[in-house]
Amino acid sequence: MRFLIAPSWPFAASVAAMVAFSAIGCGNDNDEAASREADSNPSADGDIAITATIEDVYSIGGADGEAWESFVSVTDAVFDAAGNLVVLDNLSRRVVVVAQDGNTHREVSRAGEGPGELNFPTALRAMQDGRLAVYDHGHRSFLIFGSDGGFAEHFRVGQEDPAIYQPPPPTSLVGKKLRALPDGRLLAFGGTSAGPGRPIEVIDLGAGRDTLFVAWDMATPPEPETQAVPTSSTDMIVAHSMRRPHFAPPLLVDVLSDGRVAIVDSIGYQVKLLSTRGTAPSVIERSIRPRDVTPAIKQSVRNAKEKGLAENAGVATEGVMASGLPPETIEALLRQALESDLQELTFAAHVPVIAAMAVDSEDRIWVARTGDDGVADGPTDIFSSEGEYVGTLAAADLRIPTAFGPGGLMAYVEKDEFDAAVVRVIRLLRLAPDGAPGA
Repeated sequence: MRFLIAPSWPFAASVAAMVAFSAIGCGNDNDEAASREADSNPSADGDIAITATIEDVYSIGGADGEAWESFVSVTDAVFDAAGNLVVLDNLSRRVVVVAQDGNTHREVSRAGEGPGELNFPTALRAMQDGRLAVYDHGHRSFLIFGSDGGFAEHFRVGQEDPAIYQPPPPTSLVGKKLRALPDGRLLAFGGTSAGPGRPIEVIDLGAGRDTLFVAWDMATPPEPETQAVPTSSTDMIVAHSMRRPHFAPPLLVDVLSDGRVAIVDSIGYQVKLLSTRGTAPSVIERSIRPRDVTPAIKQSVRNAKEKGLAENAGVATEGVMASGLPPETIEALLRQALESDLQELTFAAHVPVIAAMAVDSEDRIWVARTGDDGVADGPTDIFSSEGEYVGTLAAADLRIPTAFGPGGLMAYVEKDEFDAAVVRVIRLLRLAPDGAPGA
């Protein structure tokens, strides 16, 4: 069965305006059409059930783990080309590299403010040549470490913040996610942006940054709201929120081994496959329409947010203890912000069909659909690198992991019964039609 691949006509008008590999995306009429056709019973006709066969490899972390695997907040986790797991704990300012046996480990750098030390790391990526790129907001720089963990160089990408912290400017990489291109460049996306649309940037370390694609957005987001609480240790601590409607279009990005970039920026079922050379993208599509946001779906979202309120406050308290700031102040601030979010929560008219998307080490594209209530996991469709439909995993089967690695490795960041961070690593052995021998 084949669900692709059609030229994305909104992109065509911008091809002539490209400079080098830069491209400007424009409004997505396909999303508008999807909105007009949305109903409460979208069709998933044509699903072919498949089952995943896996094996457990190891788990690290948890309340009963050793000191080296005691994580406060796992912000990011990736595999390198050798299958080593790299874990970023930004609140304790640690990067831990774990070998495939799940026990042999080493730490990259150390917490501090000196060159190559970790001040406030927020994201990392493993490069194909074995290097590790860590974005450290404290240094406003990318810190580059060699395959042996030794500090190699840094590339500054931001300016100093004012004495009283304000919401980060659109050029900041705070809150942005990173992906590595095969040629050593990085993609940055998400977070705040200036003007309409949501840019996906290419960062060439040491050479600057440029816009690859501007993803569609439903509207220009409002100005950030700022809340401040005085503390004894700093002038003030500031929290900010973009107040985007819940169920706003997602922005999901991943990279295939040939350098193509998979992008989801639609409320409909669309995965764009874009070349960094600037050629018009192809699109993987399925005829599954966005569902209406009903009162029941709104209540499910509110219930989920209320449940997470106390959990998030607890994580903040642990993180503040690790950073030396007063835990009661940060917990109060976070609770205030989350309660304000609940009170001012708004919703888009439709639930986006796609909740998550990622590319595995075999270049298969995993597309997770949103669950019926808008909160729970939905089924996951899998496509080949050329858009051939492979099949669909049930919602109760394997989910898209935090990180894919070589040889079928998959890492999931979870919590144990004591709310301690755990990273569970499994290996995907095969995907087969449901009911097939060995499935």
